[in-house]
Amino acid sequence: MTIITVLLFSILGIKILVNIINLITDIKISDQSNPSYDNIPPRIPYIYSLPLHTSSSAIDIKGETESGSIVTLQTNHGKTDVVAGSTGSFLFKVDLTEGDNKFYFYSTDSSGNSSSKTIEYNVILDKTPPDIEISLPQDNTIFYGTENMTVEIKGVSDSTSTVTINDRYVGLADDGSFIFKYRLNTGENILTIKSTDPAGNISEKKITLFFEE
Repeated sequence: MTIITVLLFSILGIKILVNIINLITDIKISDQSNPSYDNIPPRIPYIYSLPLHTSSSAIDIKGETESGSIVTLQTNHGKTDVVAGSTGSFLFKVDLTEGDNKFYFYSTDSSGNSSSKTIEYNVILDKTPPDIEISLPQDNTIFYGTENMTVEIKGVSDSTSTVTINDRYVGLADDGSFIFKYRLNTGENILTIKSTDPAGNISEKKITLFFEE
């Protein structure tokens, strides 16, 4: 092979390579100028209010994102997909396990673009009713005299619970203990003491007190 032949081959080879590069560039530019080309990811799914605690074994999770996009729910146990409706709304029906249930969401549009992930959510499934104990007064206690018409109800419950006595709210100390003054009526007084935890579980105690002037 002569030197001239080598030079011609080298020149032609470079030209072919340049032509290929130009062709690829033209295709990319053509695709990007095409109105149907989409490289913009859908917006991050917006999740409506979720409970921090629940006593229900299954919950509905509602939200919205770009219409027609695929919304993915990712948990420690796997993932589930639904398609957002024409208004962008979507719904997941999620079975919970006892304790922490952590998950996040993201959307993928028809062009394959994916949004960023949402924050990680955590819903605690709790089916155990709170503890509640009444230390004073004892059930069926009889009180005499107007000076004893107002009695102190003493007890303790879970510190995160809401306690009521005959539908009146009771303040709890940091350790869950409480003292509540209750004015008795003449005769029989039935007191219903309820403790409701953040998941909605309820414990109830009843005591009957009597008052005679």
